[in-house]
Amino acid sequence: MRKLAASWCSCRARSRTPWLTLDQQVRIVAVASLVTGAARLLSEDPGTVITTGELARVWDLVDHAIA
Repeated sequence: MRKLAASWCSCRARSRTPWLTLDQQVRIVAVASLVTGAARLLSEDPGTVITTGELARVWDLVDHAIA
């Protein structure tokens, strides 16, 4: 995935999300982008994505982002 699927501006305004730290905001955008990207990968070529392990790598990144 070459670019983020989710927009940084969804969490950017500190006045709208004062309860989230900057780290938490980055993690939210990362997870949203990864989930959107996984859906896009599956819709384009599900067999190849699953057999090559690409989908597993995406979920590993999600696990890392929320840890």
